[in-house]
Amino acid sequence: MWRVGSKINSGRVFASYGVSNSNNVFSIIAPVAIVAGWGVLLMIIDLFVSEENRSWAPWLTAVGLLVALVQSWTLWGQTDGTFIPTGGHPMLLVDNFATFLNITFILTGLLSILVAAGYLRKHELDRPEFYMLMLFSISGMMLMGMANDLILIFLALEVLSIPLYIMSGMAWPRTDSEESAMKYFLLGAFSSSILVFGIALTYGATGSTALPEVLAGIGSSGALGLAGAAFLLVGFAFKVAAVPFHMWTPDVYEGAPTVVTAFMSVGAKVGGFAAMLRIFVTALPDLGDTWTGPQPSWPRSRSFWATWSPSRRTTSSGCWPTPPSPTLATS
Repeated sequence: MWRVGSKINSGRVFASYGVSNSNNVFSIIAPVAIVAGWGVLLMIIDLFVSEENRSWAPWLTAVGLLVALVQSWTLWGQTDGTFIPTGGHPMLLVDNFATFLNITFILTGLLSILVAAGYLRKHELDRPEFYMLMLFSISGMMLMGMANDLILIFLALEVLSIPLYIMSGMAWPRTDSEESAMKYFLLGAFSSSILVFGIALTYGATGSTALPEVLAGIGSSGALGLAGAAFLLVGFAFKVAAVPFHMWTPDVYEGAPTVVTAFMSVGAKVGGFAAMLRIFVTALPDLGDTWTGPQPSWPRSRSFWATWSPSRRTTSSGCWPTPPSPTLATS
């Protein structure tokens, strides 16, 4: 059984919170639903429009993104969750962090449309499929920033990536574009398999894929949890082209159409880092000392999350605790 609609009241951001019933389900999923639904609408319209008239696609796509932008803006300041398994945690969250990312993805899409309209026409690549695939990819990026469960993060990552594989090869019959799409697809599938393996190990270590449950169980998970976190990091490092897992980037960026390169170099990277922040800063913070050694005792990353979420942990004076000043040893 599932419950939809919850209100995140207080506590650690993305991790421990109380829930209560709410009727805000549609408003939570509306930005993603609008973007994905608009892509389906473009596919239907394309069936009834002649191939000679292709000028409608970029402008209609821009209208859909503007509608989603307005809807996303109305969610600023809200902190809600939905799609909750019985006795579990929301799989989908909306907070200022997710809203900021949604606005960023939508603006990226709008700027890509401005560049693509003339570029695709000039290079005889003016196909409505470009805009449909871009909308589907943006919907995956938005899900990445809102996901509160490892399974949903993986599904969002694939929704983000698969359209990009196709878009990279849109310049066919150019051989470098076809090579770009093939390399991106093969290495993308490889990185996805590593990510899924990391999710499986994390589930085995903590007994859950929900990020709050992962947070609660990862500290005592031992080597299995560390291995899962390492595979998750490698999988995301491939997606964001982080060294030393960036070997696919030069060939893919060179072979893909320039507008596709511009879009994926911003949108896909921001989506990947959004998921990494959700996982490594909020669900796996206790593993930080394993890699870097003990750190000062003040709360880590609190000031960043306080900026993007209305749920803040404060001192009795209403302010964030001030880190202690370093002291010099005296002889």
